[in-house]
This record gives sequence, C-alpha cells and structure tokens, in this order.
Amino acid sequence: MTRLRLFGYSLFELCLVLSISAILVIVALPAFQDFAQQEKTQTTVYQLVNLLNYARLSAIKLHTAVTFCASLDHETCNPNWLGDFMVFIDETAAGKVANKKDLLRIWQVPLEQGTFRWQAKQNYLIMQPTGINPGNAGKFYYCPVDHNLDYARAIVINFVGRIAITDQQTESKLHCDH
Repeated sequence: MTRLRLFGYSLFELCLVLSISAILVIVALPAFQDFAQQEKTQTTVYQLVNLLNYARLSAIKLHTAVTFCASLDHETCNPNWLGDFMVFIDETAAGKVANKKDLLRIWQVPLEQGTFRWQAKQNYLIMQPTGINPGNAGKFYYCPVDHNLDYARAIVINFVGRIAITDQQTESKLHCDH
C-alpha cells in the first residue's frame, strides 16, 4: 500500500507569517511616508531650479533679457507670485509679455505639493544676456502643504544667477506661515 503524502502549510504557519508581515508593514510605513514626502519636496524644488536655470541659459543663448515671474494671465507678472510661473523674452524689462512668441515656458506650480514665496527687491527676476541678474538676488521659500519645516526649503539666487538650495538647518529665516 502506498502512502500519499501531502505538502503544504498549516494554518498556524500561515498565521505566523501574516503576523510577522503585518509587524514589518507597521514598522516600515512611517519611514516610507517620510521617503515619499522627501521625494515630493525634492521633485517640486528641482522643477523650480530647472526653470530658473532655463531662464538664465535662455538669456545667454538668445543674447537678450529674459524675465522669470508668476502670472495669472500669462501676460503680466503678478507681484504676489500667484499663478503659473513663466519665462519670457523681456527686452524692455517691463515685466510684461510683449508678443506671444516671446513666451518661452510656463510651469503650472503644483499647489497640492506646497507653495513658493519670493523675497527680493523686485517682484520678478530679469536675467541679462550675460546670465546675471543685477540688483535682484533673492530667495524662494518652499513650504509643503502641511507646513512641516523638515520639508521646507530655500532656493537662493545670487547676483550672478547661481542657485543654491538650503533647508531649515542651514537657513535660519526659513519658516512657513500658517
């Protein structure tokens, strides 16, 4: 008589594996959420940095002044930095798009991620054909939606158009208004 042998797992073994898996998920979830928030912050900040670099390089390449600002209508700069961010050729430094073909790029700011605040003498950036922005060094402050300072950043733009990103540990004035 041959004996039939069945292979498989017992109910106890399955419950044990599920319990260990549940504990691992509970322990790993906060770290994963932190990682996801870090990635959202980094992506949003680098999108702004890429647009700023694009404005600077466009001014150099096109040998003309290029303005970077926020706009609600894609024609004039908004002094409160509300709306989309735009880059355009601005030979008169008026802060207005003279011709639709002068509009180089528009970025729809992802407000569900956070907000940007600009601090400088002028309400917009003008990159000269040399790549510098004379008299208008400033900072963008990025605050995530939940106002958590661990994910807040400052994007510093100096007079020669160079960009640096700092966080709360290196930027003492970094705060998110509620």
